[in-house]
Amino acid sequence: VALTAGRIASIAIGKRQESSKEDGMKLTTPEEQTIAGRIMGVIMRLETLEEELYKRVSSVDWVADYGEWDSFGVMEEEHSILASEKANVSLDKKIAEDPLFCMNRAECLLALFLHEVETPSLQKVNETVPDDSKIDFLDADRFEVIIQS
Repeated sequence: VALTAGRIASIAIGKRQESSKEDGMKLTTPEEQTIAGRIMGVIMRLETLEEELYKRVSSVDWVADYGEWDSFGVMEEEHSILASEKANVSLDKKIAEDPLFCMNRAECLLALFLHEVETPSLQKVNETVPDDSKIDFLDADRFEVIIQS
């Protein structure tokens, strides 16, 4: 899994650096390292992060009341899907076919990773990353549900 995660990170960074020729936003080495670490960190903890995401989203009544599951990249029936490999196909299909769902899920999983793993780990060793692990990419509703401040 770690090797695959490393390859995914390398490919993603390579694509971003290539597109930086057009927009002039080339990543610095510390930014590359931060992104690679986050990609690998989320992938290595994916199952745990997915379970926590479902737990947090499903614990908020308004998500179900207003059918806002997709805003978090979560399927209402996901708890049973995660428990069954065969049923996991429907989640994989949703991720592959719905780019907004996929983006929402990725953002929420990243936010969980930053809040629950990266920030505490960096604080323990008195280190920082270029963006200080800010979670400024979630709207207020998703932030409140995911981070539960």
